Amino acid sequence: MKHLTIFSLFIAITVTGHAQQHLLNGNFEDTSVIHNMQTHENDTVAHHWTMSIFGSGVTDDSHSGNQAVCIWNWYYYAKGYLNYGDTAFSKSGGLPMAIRPTVLEGYYKFIYGDNDDKIDSAVALIWLTRFNSTTQQRDTIGFGKKKLGPVSDYTAFRVDVEYFSVLQPDTLNILFESSENGFCNPAGMGNCLFFFIDDLSVSDLANGIKEAVKLQPELSVSPNPAFSSIVLEHLLFKENQLVSIYNISGSLVWEQKINASGILQVDVRNLESGVYLIKAGNSVKRFFKN
Repeated sequence: MKHLTIFSLFIAITVTGHAQQHLLNGNFEDTSVIHNMQTHENDTVAHHWTMSIFGSGVTDDSHSGNQAVCIWNWYYYAKGYLNYGDTAFSKSGGLPMAIRPTVLEGYYKFIYGDNDDKIDSAVALIWLTRFNSTTQQRDTIGFGKKKLGPVSDYTAFRVDVEYFSVLQPDTLNILFESSENGFCNPAGMGNCLFFFIDDLSVSDLANGIKEAVKLQPELSVSPNPAFSSIVLEHLLFKENQLVSIYNISGSLVWEQKINASGILQVDVRNLESGVYLIKAGNSVKRFFKN
C-alpha cells in the first residue's frame, strides 16, 4: 500500500453547470499541512472534511489525480470514518447547500487486509436536513445508504437519495465508515478493512420536487415524540411487509415482518434518545425517542 497520512479533513463545495453536478473537493486535491495537537505529527488535510484522528489518511493511491483518501479499522476494532463538514458525528454538522441532490457518486476500493477474510462491507451514507424554527431542531428531508463490498480495483458506486418531504434542505451530510461490523485479526498488526474513496460528486435533478411528492410517506407514527412505545399505521401494509428502524447514522436498530392489519405497535424503550427513521416499503417517517 502507498503512503498514508493520518488526519482530520475539511473541504468546500463548488457548483458547475446547469446539470447541477456538485463537486465536493471529492478528488481530494485541495489539501494543506497542519500540526495535529493530538498525534503531535504534521498531517495532510483535505479542506472541509473531517476524519478520525486514527484510521484515516490521504494517499497517492488514487482513482484519478494525485490523491485520494483511505479510512480503515485500527487497533483491531475501531472504525475509521470520513464525514463531510466540521463535526464527525454531530448531526448539526454537514455543510450548507442550496440544491436537492438525488444521488451521491464516486469510486472506491475496499480491501479486507488482515481480518481473516470475514465477510464485511464499507458503508456510505448521505442525508439532507433543514432547520425547523418551531422545534429548534434539524428535520431530516432525504436519506440514502449503501453497503460497499470488497473490490481490489477502483469501482464506481452510487447512493440514491430517498426524499420524504417536499421541503428544500439547507444542509448536506455525508458519512463513510470503514466497516459495518468487522474486526481485525488479533494476531495481526491491528489495522484492516482499508476503504479508499475518490472522485466524489452529488447531483440533483430538475424535477426533484416531483420525485419527492411520489415519495411522500403514507406511514404515520404516534405518539411522536415517544418514550416507551409507538404505533405505526400504513395504508399499504401487506403480509410479510418488512418494517425497519434506523438511527440517524443509518445503522439498523430494529426490524420485523408484519401482517396485513395495517397497524403495528413497537416497543422503543431500549432505544437511546434521539432521531430515528422508520422505513416500510417506499415510505419513510422520522420520529423522536425521548
